[in-house]
Amino acid sequence: MMVELNNEEMLNISGGGLGSYGLAALIAGLVVFVIGFFDGITNPKKCNN
Repeated sequence: MMVELNNEEMLNISGGGLGSYGLAALIAGLVVFVIGFFDGITNPKKCNN
């Protein structure tokens, strides 16, 4: 069954998106990436096959 929502009901929908945990995970991921990037530039190592 599908319910049609009017404009006012659509504006009041909440949920999804980035919550506090999602935002913290995004920031932590960016910090780890930047640290790894600069570590790779300052201390390059060749792959040992």
